[in-house]
Amino acid sequence: MPLDDAMVKQDLFPFTLTRSLLDIRIGILTIREKGELFNRPVHDLIKKINHPWHIFQYNDWALREDFQLVTVGRHSRPISGSQAIA
Repeated sequence: MPLDDAMVKQDLFPFTLTRSLLDIRIGILTIREKGELFNRPVHDLIKKINHPWHIFQYNDWALREDFQLVTVGRHSRPISGSQAIA
């Protein structure tokens, strides 16, 4: 399926009215960023997003997956003693 397929644009209206299909954000990253930054096939993700509500339906899954990808190899600094956690 070509990424600029007119049927896909129609199926994801109104999101594709203002931006390219690849610039739709699901999770932390856009579809384009997922492909470019992590050498991932965007076709698999696009096949899952057939209707506008899928963007919201899969957002929790995409946020968790993207967070793992963008934080791999990173370590958080410890919380200083002067910071209170309520």
